[in-house]
Amino acid sequence: MDEKKLYTEKKERPFHALKQASTLAHLIMRRLLESNPALTGDFPKLTPVQVMVLRHLVLEDGIPQNRLAEITGKDNPGMTRILDNMEKQEIIYRQRSIEDRRVSNVFLTPKAEAMIQRMEPFFDELITIAFRDFSEEEIILFASMCKRIRKNCQSEINRIDKNRNS
Repeated sequence: MDEKKLYTEKKERPFHALKQASTLAHLIMRRLLESNPALTGDFPKLTPVQVMVLRHLVLEDGIPQNRLAEITGKDNPGMTRILDNMEKQEIIYRQRSIEDRRVSNVFLTPKAEAMIQRMEPFFDELITIAFRDFSEEEIILFASMCKRIRKNCQSEINRIDKNRNS
């Protein structure tokens, strides 16, 4: 078998499947947000990326802005625009780090915390849709594999950054 074809068929397929799943999850999130105004009620309309930002802030309130950009796959100017809009909507605020004034940490406002509480069933529905027809063992295996992928990718990012700064 042609080596180039083998690489395409064997090595890239998992990446493409993961990317397609991620794209479809974003599409489902957008459709659910648009079709169910009760989720956000009188709160501002949110984009899928804004929802991702909120979810990450629930896990780590006060995360640095550049880290949010990395997590969401946005460049720094793009993340700045997203956070500017979220700040105007009064769902986040930014505060300069005491340790490093170049760093802005991002925090949830009480308004955002109320939104997130109201949206918990929405997040549960997304998970139910995404993992429909998966056994508990498959879900555990998937989560474990995602952790390994993140660890491997983060290790490589750290290596590249270290070499770049040397």
